[in-house]
Amino acid sequence: MLLLLKGFLIGVAVAAPIGPVGLLCLRRSIVDGKLRGFITGLGAAVADAMMAIVAAFGITAILSFVEGHRSSFQIGGAAILMVMGVAAMKAKPPTRTKGQLHTPGLTKAFFSTIVLTLANPVTIGSLLLLFSAFGVSLGTDNWQNPVKLVAGVFLGSAAWWLLLSHFAEWFGRKLNTHLLRSINIGTGVVLCLLGAYQLLCVFMGW
Repeated sequence: MLLLLKGFLIGVAVAAPIGPVGLLCLRRSIVDGKLRGFITGLGAAVADAMMAIVAAFGITAILSFVEGHRSSFQIGGAAILMVMGVAAMKAKPPTRTKGQLHTPGLTKAFFSTIVLTLANPVTIGSLLLLFSAFGVSLGTDNWQNPVKLVAGVFLGSAAWWLLLSHFAEWFGRKLNTHLLRSINIGTGVVLCLLGAYQLLCVFMGW
């Protein structure tokens, strides 16, 4: 149970910083409703768990591959960010109603953040650092411990996205259409800037 709890806290710690996925979750929760926002975050939680599997089981072949192709992952992630940014700026907010605003495209919302999260090699490094910070020491001889840790990471990450999407939707229902449009444009601009910055870092060798 202690290992599961540590995994849960690590999952929250990985998910909590507001980055590109956090911005997407906030925007989709505010504009489209908490279900789409949570599904967006759930995709990131699945990707976090996949990376936790690699880190917890010490799959060095995958770690070496990711490190060796860091630039390719960063370029791919930057392209995804910029495409999503442009799409956000072009999107028109729905008419505000008292009903639920769960728009179609849940599958796209889910898989888009899996790809975006996996395209960021920094996540694996963050997980390894958090494992060390929480005093997690795992061996491959006992598969139960890594499984408990990975399950905790997934549950912690998913719990964070559930909380964030619910809060964002509650906040979004207090906004008018003009402000929702501003949120779309602002989110799109930030995503494009993050993508451009990531490309700049790759080409300058940072």
